[in-house]
Amino acid sequence: MTNEELLEHVALLMLPELYRNRNDDTSTMSTARAAYLIADCMVVCRTQMLEHWATEAALILARDTSDLAELKLTGRTIASLLNGDVFTISQLVSCTENDLLKLPNFGHKSLNEVKQVLAEQGMSLKTRRD
Repeated sequence: MTNEELLEHVALLMLPELYRNRNDDTSTMSTARAAYLIADCMVVCRTQMLEHWATEAALILARDTSDLAELKLTGRTIASLLNGDVFTISQLVSCTENDLLKLPNFGHKSLNEVKQVLAEQGMSLKTRRD
């Protein structure tokens, strides 16, 4: 629904009230003004909601697993990383060994796998917390 359609819809909803107050110019103007303000607020809220949804969609796309898939890790290791909110290589290399070992179902075998695969790519885990 476009903004114009939304304004028109609210105006149509307000017609019965305008008709009831047709003999009172002051009341009719007040009702019309109130209808416009309500419609205007609805347009602003709708715009804000659409912007919020666009931001959420961008965040979801940023969590794309293609970066981790490039590392050719086992499915179990990737699943553990994703469950621990590690979605990209940049997030992975910013973790320490201790950070990774705290993830659910991520043990020393997964840690050694990650370290080996990163080393093959010329990368490593963060050595300490800053």
